[in-house]
Amino acid sequence: MNLTEANASDLNTRAQNFISKLFAKKKLSKDPSNDTRFRSIFELAPDGILVLDLTGKVTLANKAYFRLTGYPLGEVIGRHITQLQASQVKDLQKYLKVFAAILAGKEAEPLIARYLRSNGKLGWVEARATLIKTGLISGEVVVILRDITEAKEYEEELTRMNVELGRSVKELDDYTFAVSHDLKAPLRTIDSFSSFLLDDYSDILDDTGKEYLIRINSAIERMKTLIEDLLTISRVGRKFTEFEFVNLNKLIGEIEDDHKTLILEKDCEIILSELPIIKTQRIWIKQVFSNLVSNGLKFNQSKNPKIWIKHEEQEESHLFSVKDNGIGIEKRHEEKIFSLFQRLHTQEEYPGSGAGLTICKKIVESLGGKIWFESEIDKGTTFFFTLLKENIKPENIVDVQNINDQINGVHNFQE
Repeated sequence: MNLTEANASDLNTRAQNFISKLFAKKKLSKDPSNDTRFRSIFELAPDGILVLDLTGKVTLANKAYFRLTGYPLGEVIGRHITQLQASQVKDLQKYLKVFAAILAGKEAEPLIARYLRSNGKLGWVEARATLIKTGLISGEVVVILRDITEAKEYEEELTRMNVELGRSVKELDDYTFAVSHDLKAPLRTIDSFSSFLLDDYSDILDDTGKEYLIRINSAIERMKTLIEDLLTISRVGRKFTEFEFVNLNKLIGEIEDDHKTLILEKDCEIILSELPIIKTQRIWIKQVFSNLVSNGLKFNQSKNPKIWIKHEEQEESHLFSVKDNGIGIEKRHEEKIFSLFQRLHTQEEYPGSGAGLTICKKIVESLGGKIWFESEIDKGTTFFFTLLKENIKPENIVDVQNINDQINGVHNFQE
């Protein structure tokens, strides 16, 4: 129903009264300019504003509310909050609960709800309400309505995408498992039969035939390594993502044990400075250190191979370095050193897949850090990488003891 001129005049009078009461409560001057200022703020506010009496009926609404919902004055003013056409029936109990809490003098949490526009489209609104007392038993409730439709739609889309991503990740896991299994199966067959030939027919094979079979077995082992490295790369950031406190001194001790044969063979010395206990993904950080130590051992022709592992605490991150006195890396190879399967030497010179540094780079970056190196031919290479700090201090965990004591029981600690 359209408002008559009398109704409009009455509405204006009530607005003036409300404004006067509000400014009186705030102990502001009753200068007419204050009323004008408030009316301007009320009407120019970007959020919708409703003023309700203590029964829940709308007494005032600003322009932003009408832009928000599209309903005319006559369908808003004088209606109870539960009768507004923009209100959804399923949310009415929520409105009444908040309204009752406000009247009881309680502070109500913002209400997130759907609303219906006059054009039939649904939107999302965040409603905040407060009670303004104008007397001992009188007052009004002010409701500020902020349109959050775009944010909610983005949130819903993000949720949908996360669900889809989770499904895709599972499918990728299934796919990589199937591919690795399917690729390994024929390799195992080739490996078995080539071994049979070497074992059962070695007396009728000449040296050339035996050499061919040995090369086949070698190629099979390289292919197995390539498959495993590809699987490792595909899992970084998706598999084994639990964060835990890791004693890096003990971790390096485990890596020394893993490479014990090569360390003894080359008479290599690993020199470890004191490393911290950090919260990280254990399996992946071990992979980084293991690959870098392995490179320091493999690409090293020194009479006394050495690997230095150091840590430096920075303001926002941990800086680690793994230095060797090996063959070094030429400057011209700097761009491709972290590229997948990029090899700087032949398989006969230095065996491997060429994926180790690629794996390190992906792991470090997935943990929010960066990796780089400095090198000098025939003098060695130093790989640096950073890891972001965690807010939780390792001193808070129960099993932390003196780090030096822990190191002494694992390997030869040197400054």
